[in-house]
Amino acid sequence: MTNIYVNTDENIEWFKKNCRCYDLSIRSVCNRNQTYYLLFLGGITVSASVQPVLQGLATDPDSMIFLNASVTSATTLEEAYTMMLQGQTVIFRLNSPFCFVADTRALPGRSTSEPTVEKSIRGSRDGFVEHLIVNLGLIRKRIKAFDLCIKNMTFGKHTNTDIAIFYIDSVVQRDVLDDLIGRLDRINKSVNLQSERELADLLYHQWYNPYPHVRFTERPDLVCIHLLQGQIAILVDHCPTAMLLPTTLFQCTSQIEEVTQPLLVSMMLRLLRSLGLLISVFLLPVWICTLEFNSFQGLFVFVLQVMAVDGIIEWVRLSLIHSPSILSSMLGLIAVFILGETAVNFGAYTQEMLILVAICNVGNFVTSSYELSMANKLTRFFLVLCTLFYQRAGFAIGVFITVLILMSTDTGPVCYLYPLIPFDSKECLRILKGKKK
Repeated sequence: MTNIYVNTDENIEWFKKNCRCYDLSIRSVCNRNQTYYLLFLGGITVSASVQPVLQGLATDPDSMIFLNASVTSATTLEEAYTMMLQGQTVIFRLNSPFCFVADTRALPGRSTSEPTVEKSIRGSRDGFVEHLIVNLGLIRKRIKAFDLCIKNMTFGKHTNTDIAIFYIDSVVQRDVLDDLIGRLDRINKSVNLQSERELADLLYHQWYNPYPHVRFTERPDLVCIHLLQGQIAILVDHCPTAMLLPTTLFQCTSQIEEVTQPLLVSMMLRLLRSLGLLISVFLLPVWICTLEFNSFQGLFVFVLQVMAVDGIIEWVRLSLIHSPSILSSMLGLIAVFILGETAVNFGAYTQEMLILVAICNVGNFVTSSYELSMANKLTRFFLVLCTLFYQRAGFAIGVFITVLILMSTDTGPVCYLYPLIPFDSKECLRILKGKKK
C-alpha cells in the first residue's frame, strides 16, 4: 500500500501512471490561497454530479457539508484509486497528506420495471435493476424496521464486486446466518464475480446437482416477504436478481400471486401449480411403463422418437428466446411443420406421443423459477431413459435416485424437502395456503 504523499504533484503523477484510462479527468479550483485537485473518470462520473463539488470548494473549502452526497476519506492511494474506479471523485488539497472522496457516482443503468419472468396481476410493478444502491432503496422503502441489517462484502481482484447481505435481526434464523457467513469467509476474496449465479456456485459446490440451491427473484416485494419470514437475501452489484436462502423445493415453486390473492384462490393456484410440476416430470415415464415392446429394435426406435420430440420442442423454445423478434413468425411456421400433422403423417412420431410431450413441457413452466424448470426437464429425461430400458423397475430406481439427489441438495441447515422431510404439518398447511408466517 502507498501512503498519500505530502506533495500533491506526486499523488497526481501516481494516478496518471497507474490509471490507464483515457477518460481520467483532473480539475483544479482555487479559493483563499488554497488549491484543490479533483480526479474522476468521465465514463462513470458525469460532469453534472461533479459541478456541485467544484462550486462548494469555491465557496467554502473548509467544510464538506456543501455536498448532497456522502463524503469519506482515503488513507492510501490504492484505496482512493479503487473508489475512483467505482465512480467517486478523489479530492486532494495542495501539499496535504490526505484526500477526500465524494460520492458522485452516475453509473449507467435502466429504470425499474416489472420483471418479465415474474409478472403479477396484483402487486407492485417495480423490479430490481443492475445498480446495487437502487436495489437497496427498493427494499428499504418496504421494510423500515430498525433492525434491518445490511452487511457488505467485496469480491474480485479485478472486479471489486460488492455484495449486500440483507436480514432482519429479530426474526432471522441464526443457524442459517452463521452457516452463510462461514461459507462466505471460506471463499477466496480474489475471485472475480460477474453474476449471482457464480456466487451461488461458490457457496454450494454441487455441480452434479441440477436443482437450484438458492431461489432467484427479480421482485423486491417477494424479497421483503421472505425477509419477514426470517430468511436472508443477497444482492450482487450489477445484477438485477436477488438470492434467497435457505430455500426448499416448495419455496422454488411459489409465486407472488399466492400472497396477493384470496385464500381459496391461493390454495387453488398452489395445487394447480404442484399438479403441473408433477405431471411434467412423471407423466411421460408412467405412460412408457404401460407400453410393451416386442423387440429391441422397436424399443430403440421409440427412444429416438421420444427424445426427438422433446429435443425439438426445446430447440423451438430456445430459438424463440434468442432469435430477433422479426424472425419469430418464421420460427412459428417452422414449428408447425416439424411438430404438426405433417410430421405425424410422415411417421416421425405419433399424435399421442406429441400430445403427452407437449403437456409435460407446458406443466414444466407453470413455475417462475427457470432453474427449477430446467432441473425438472433433466429429471424427466433421466426417468424416461431408465423406464425405457428397464421398464417398471427402471422407473422405481430412477425415482429413488431422484429423491436421494433432492435429499442431498445442500442448502445449509434446512433440508431441501422440508416440510415433508422432516414432516411439519403446520408448515405444510402454511405453504398450501400460500400465506406468510
